[in-house]
Amino acid sequence: MALTLRKMKTDYFEYQSNIKKSIDLSKEAISYNIKSSSSWASLGISYLEKFFNISRDINDLKNSLKAYTIAISNCKKEESLDMILNKSMINLYLENYQDAINDIKLINQYIKEDTYNSEQYQSLSLNDLYQENFNQLKNIEKFIEKISSLIKNKCNIKDKFFLKIVWGNQNPILEVIKNNDLQNNSDNIEKDENKSNQALSQKTESSLLYSLKPGKNTNKYIRLRIISEVTTVFGFNRSFIAVDETNNYISLSIYNLKNSIGLIGQEVLIYEPNLVKIKATFDKKVYEYNTIRIDLFSQRSLKYNIEKEWLKQIEDNNNKIENNTKDAPDYTLNDLSRMNLVINNEFLNDMKDIDYSKIMIYCS
Repeated sequence: MALTLRKMKTDYFEYQSNIKKSIDLSKEAISYNIKSSSSWASLGISYLEKFFNISRDINDLKNSLKAYTIAISNCKKEESLDMILNKSMINLYLENYQDAINDIKLINQYIKEDTYNSEQYQSLSLNDLYQENFNQLKNIEKFIEKISSLIKNKCNIKDKFFLKIVWGNQNPILEVIKNNDLQNNSDNIEKDENKSNQALSQKTESSLLYSLKPGKNTNKYIRLRIISEVTTVFGFNRSFIAVDETNNYISLSIYNLKNSIGLIGQEVLIYEPNLVKIKATFDKKVYEYNTIRIDLFSQRSLKYNIEKEWLKQIEDNNNKIENNTKDAPDYTLNDLSRMNLVINNEFLNDMKDIDYSKIMIYCS
């Protein structure tokens, strides 16, 4: 039933409802049999579709990963191909590179052992998949090695050139917070809430790379200069190498950024940076580095070819958003959380139009 709901041709809003029902039905099935691999896989693909086609909420992707992990642990090896393929894709998107490498290697091991029945997967050539996986492993390893080397060697930029970098002193982030406080003070708001907002303004502070902690660094912002760009292996994000004012280097992963927007040499401000630690081992060598993950979100990135009606709904909605933006250019704290990247003292509000219908989600 959950599979039928997901595949029904319908308009966008009904599709949203069907995905929700699919998630609920999968959870209900799991409640009857917690070791049902098919039910966990159904939950995994429902959350996966919800992420790419509706929400773009990273928690949905993490829920999908959790569901697939449990599904794989409860299924027979010969029935695991779709699940491991989707799991590896999720791990690549989340930059869990070691887990993705392990997933891909496991698939190739099963293919080599003739675990999978080629008649069951007629839409796939197992031999071609083996070679594609082999090439993908090499690309992932090259990417990780390249990023690690650039950070370690500081992009081969000598100190005398770093000292010539002129750092800006303008800060639109603090201006947004200041304006928000002024607006709150002018409205009739309870005193306790007012104090909370004022405390937020006072706590917001500049940080350097060495002081960032893993995860979201609340009430902090960081100023960086982008030095280099590295071609990614997955295609959703653009990967950069950046330096802070103390000559420390880090990787930036920016999702949904238009390819036409050039960032090399630009100074950027990042509000509440999300620090992720990357660690992977291959060829008996351990690679470790830090990256700041930035997810730029816009309704314009939600494109899934169910019907033209959906695309028209999105287009109409975008026109309303753009018109409202022209009439009200002042940003709020909610905008700051959504558009947390500042380039040349301007908030980046120009996202990439990605057609997520091209994402290969496996379901046999």
